[in-house]
Amino acid sequence: MTLPTSYATVEIESLAAALGEDPLAHLENLCPDDLVLIGAFIQASNFIEFNLRRSVSLFVHAGLVPQKKRIVPSDLVKMAVTAVSRMDPAVEDIPGTVGRLDELEFRRPFRNLFAHWAAKRIRGHDALYLMSCDGRDAEQVMIGEIDRSHGGFAIILLPDVRGLVKHIAQYESWLAQKTADWYVRYSR
Repeated sequence: MTLPTSYATVEIESLAAALGEDPLAHLENLCPDDLVLIGAFIQASNFIEFNLRRSVSLFVHAGLVPQKKRIVPSDLVKMAVTAVSRMDPAVEDIPGTVGRLDELEFRRPFRNLFAHWAAKRIRGHDALYLMSCDGRDAEQVMIGEIDRSHGGFAIILLPDVRGLVKHIAQYESWLAQKTADWYVRYSR
């Protein structure tokens, strides 16, 4: 599972420092708006994956990409980009479409973070504290060993999440329309 690239801002660094040695003492349950926000992002991401799978199936049918025995989520954009690069540039805006597909792949790790990490709100702040005890996640973000007394965490500011949800919703709509267009073009 791919996770987003870690970045630290002054605000996140000071928030992490303020949590001190017992960060869990500063956390509270997510409010309904937080749950709606996270759910909206996960569902938009699920529809993106759904439409990428539909598109890849069309591309295999049209001979634009070879059939693979098993297609994992990390294959979808790569296969779609390969197919798009083989399309007629008089019909398809290849650079524009590839750029949008690349953006979808760039944002996919956030879906993994929201869907697989446990989230709490940081009391008194418009921020989330996400936690994982998955050793593979720890290895990927190079935080060291996770054992019975250690876990990984991430802090994400809710204004960033709100912007991300609006951003990804536009791409989800674009891909739904693009998939319908490709269906008309390649389903024969």
